[in-house]
Amino acid sequence: MMKERNSRKKGIRSLALLLALILAIGFSPVTNVEAKAAPRLNYRKVTLVQGKKKRLKVRNLRRRRKVKWYSTKKSVATVNRKGVVKAKRKGKAYIVAKVGKKKYRCKVIVKKKVSKKKKKTKKSKKPAGNTKKQLPADSIDKWSVLDQPTLAVNSKTNLFNYLTVFGKKINVVSNSVKTKYYKWKSSNTSKLVINKYGIATGKKPGTVKITCSYLTRSGKWCKTTSSVTVVETNDIKVSYSVDFDEALAVNSHYETYNTNELSNRFNVLNLTVSNNSSDTIIFNNYVAFGLTSTSLSFNFQTVDQKKVMIPSHSTKIIKFIPGYYYDIIDNKCPYNFCLNKRDLESLHFSFKTNGNSVYASYFVDSGRLLLK
Repeated sequence: MMKERNSRKKGIRSLALLLALILAIGFSPVTNVEAKAAPRLNYRKVTLVQGKKKRLKVRNLRRRRKVKWYSTKKSVATVNRKGVVKAKRKGKAYIVAKVGKKKYRCKVIVKKKVSKKKKKTKKSKKPAGNTKKQLPADSIDKWSVLDQPTLAVNSKTNLFNYLTVFGKKINVVSNSVKTKYYKWKSSNTSKLVINKYGIATGKKPGTVKITCSYLTRSGKWCKTTSSVTVVETNDIKVSYSVDFDEALAVNSHYETYNTNELSNRFNVLNLTVSNNSSDTIIFNNYVAFGLTSTSLSFNFQTVDQKKVMIPSHSTKIIKFIPGYYYDIIDNKCPYNFCLNKRDLESLHFSFKTNGNSVYASYFVDSGRLLLK
């Protein structure tokens, strides 16, 4: 009986010890020690273009472990002691990193470098015949713009009218020549636009740089620059009347081809200018006439031969009387003359507004004011 009790006690003790051991193992802190990652290359495969480089590294490598680099095909790709791979020529090779007895390989594919082909510039053929006459001479490498054009907002002008060589205008009449051998550019298209025919249109007030590229008679492309000033002149109105002054007519010459129409002669021009703009206008002291009977330019001038200032939001009547004319070779000739009303086609004058010169033409029949 005693033996039986002792064996039971031993069994209970053993069971208790076993349970305690299980509990101790179950609740004891467990430290997760991750296995250290194996060494490897940062690239297994790379594609390079001839001449390009790429650096390879052995990751997860213990310190102070030496890496020996080499290429299986040096003609395709080489590698230095720092693992920098350089592509040599088209082909395939393996770059090997040797650490002790272990080897790590990276496949290198080298592609051929595509060289950009230089575009062959076609040499311009030397123009000939009528085309050649509409281009500047070989000895002229720069065009000059004698008068920098002034243009009103929403008005147009032909820039070919301002291009000259040594003061002589080149007569460009062919549209095909204009578009093929002359290229125009505006520095600010919000203020001035130029079409392919050299027609400039004013959009907003301001001064704009213009560039004209052109072909010379020798087939060489050249370039010149100038500027166009765009002004706001919609608030400027012009009207006129003519009169005859007997006192001025003494010793005058009646310049008309119909001497029977003495009642139509005039030697006084009254120009009414209404300045409704916010800027003062300074009118020049002369007016030129466009006449149907002659190509000569006859000019009237102010009585005191001085310029006239017209303040903003005001109107002035400017009196002009005979002054001079230009003969066929552009000589200025003082002359006292009368003109025929029937011959009067247009008036040409100039003024300054906001520091900009404006050249204007007033057409008698239509009453239209055109700014140049």
